[in-house]
Amino acid sequence: MSGAKVYEIVPQEVRDLVDRWVKNFAWGLIRHNTMMRAVATVLKLHGIKRLPLGRYEVVYTCDFGDLPIIHIHGRERVSEACPACGSSAWRYIHTERELPFSRYDIITAFCLDCGCFYRKFGWKVEERDAEQA
Repeated sequence: MSGAKVYEIVPQEVRDLVDRWVKNFAWGLIRHNTMMRAVATVLKLHGIKRLPLGRYEVVYTCDFGDLPIIHIHGRERVSEACPACGSSAWRYIHTERELPFSRYDIITAFCLDCGCFYRKFGWKVEERDAEQA
């Protein structure tokens, strides 16, 4: 018999709970550290480091002292508008990839109209500040 590891399927109720925590963080209803601790607890309980949630996924990367680090990654191709509803109203979540020699980075954005997480090009801070000067 092979030594393959068998993972438990994460129940839909748990996925919905994690989705609610992440979206409450994105809306500013709970603190970032609160969301990361809650999501990390669920991921550790199920023995996983990554949980796909529709158009995005949460990924546990490491602990920084007693704080677990959780990243939110959009799973869609890079898009300028929300791929779910077409809205251009968004909030920055985090930088997924820095692009050297470019004015932009690839970021994860949160749609303020429908709550979708997606990837988009975002101005680098130093480039944005230079444009506004």
